Amino acid sequence: MEDLFRSYWWLLFPLAWMIIGGFRGWLDYQRRRDNLDLIKHFADSGKDIPAGLIEKLGGRARTGG
Repeated sequence: MEDLFRSYWWLLFPLAWMIIGGFRGWLDYQRRRDNLDLIKHFADSGKDIPAGLIEKLGGRARTGG
């Protein structure tokens, strides 16, 4: 087992990046879901949706990052 770890220790770095990327994607999903719930609340109550909220929802897709 020690030999296996000594030979492939560098695989921990790509594995860590994949885990971090998955967690970040999950957090982005949560943020967008919460923003959509807020927009639904504004729409159901008949109030105008603030422009900043709409920009916040689509901001990442426009900036390309």
